[in-house]
Amino acid sequence: VNKISHRWIILAVLFACRTGLGFQFQTLGSVSDHLVDIFHFNYAEIGMLIGAFLLPGVVLALPCGFAGRYASDRLLVTIGLVFLALGGAVAVIATSFNMFAFARIICGIGFVVTTIYFTKMVA
Repeated sequence: VNKISHRWIILAVLFACRTGLGFQFQTLGSVSDHLVDIFHFNYAEIGMLIGAFLLPGVVLALPCGFAGRYASDRLLVTIGLVFLALGGAVAVIATSFNMFAFARIICGIGFVVTTIYFTKMVA
């Protein structure tokens, strides 16, 4: 595979993964009515779950940026994707607000890491 086609493959993989990030973030809003019906959450708790996804970015954005000096972009993106998958798996088995919040925080950690290094890899 020549260098140009290798770059297109990498871009396609990054695009697919970035699309998955969007689904991880947006899905909660689209199923919020079902969460209210099934788990009896109120809409304030739904908002807290959405915020829990973004909260790790406040704490981890700068340290994740510095981590790029000591580890490869590929390794850090892989770690971020593992966190996203793990958070999604916890959300699937969640039966309480606290479990959902924990899952969203795990996903948020993965989101921060992958977003920082996807941007760096494309630039």
